[in-house]
Amino acid sequence: ENMLRLRDGVCVIGSAKDTVIRPAESTIFGFYKLQGEGARARLQLCMMEGTALFKDPDDPIGLRELDAKGKLVRVWREDAGHSDWHRNYDIMLDRLPRGDDAWLQTKLDILSQHI
Repeated sequence: ENMLRLRDGVCVIGSAKDTVIRPAESTIFGFYKLQGEGARARLQLCMMEGTALFKDPDDPIGLRELDAKGKLVRVWREDAGHSDWHRNYDIMLDRLPRGDDAWLQTKLDILSQHI
């Protein structure tokens, strides 16, 4: 069982200004990778497409397939704090693609009725 069971897909959100989740890019499936060896080894930020999870040929959580099918929506903002996403819906609505996907449009229409 993995995320492919989610018929409508997945929407993940993140922001560089998030001071709670580290790395902030992990909210959109980015992570660190080790660069170099021994005492010179350093952590380097790696976006989703470069992670071992995404590259795994077995695609254990369905991430690569969701992305290929356009059912993985990643919303990134430079200026939103950790709690801003649920305190100010305009932050999310401003970045989500509108009109490209019927499912997403329906969800956004429902969300906008509660703002």
